[in-house]
Amino acid sequence: SVDGGATWLDISIGPVRGVVAAFANDPADPATVYAGTSNGVFVTPDGGATWTHINGPGDILALAVHPASGKIYVGAFGFGLWKTTDRGNTWIRLDNLAQEYVNAIATHPTEAGVVYAGTQQGVFKSTDGGETWTPLTGLVENEPIETLALDPTNPETLYAAGSILF
Repeated sequence: SVDGGATWLDISIGPVRGVVAAFANDPADPATVYAGTSNGVFVTPDGGATWTHINGPGDILALAVHPASGKIYVGAFGFGLWKTTDRGNTWIRLDNLAQEYVNAIATHPTEAGVVYAGTQQGVFKSTDGGETWTPLTGLVENEPIETLALDPTNPETLYAAGSILF
């Protein structure tokens, strides 16, 4: 929708059959949208008129474009967390979360290194762009996290939701 939900446009991702699990706009170019699907990552440079499959892992559960760094992070079903620094030409598997099911990703709006990952084992935080991760405490132990969101006016406030948490 381009009018607050009053009307809707079909922007199907071409011949792809599968589940679209995540969307993220490129903060540097709002017409560029990334879609995480059961068949990998797709990108549109024109608000959904055309889509291209980009190199990378498949079966995407979560996707985020970092507004400060432009890095793209994806959580792949059974394959952990990945990032690209070149818009999808090459991908790096972030080994510290390689065995995790990453269901949600949130990025700090101004701090390029701060990334949060919601997994089957709780929430993890990285301050170095995903090289190292620290589990956050204070939630139900081993709670699967399905959704993360940062308060845009106060990015130190992180919201997490799971099957027990809401």
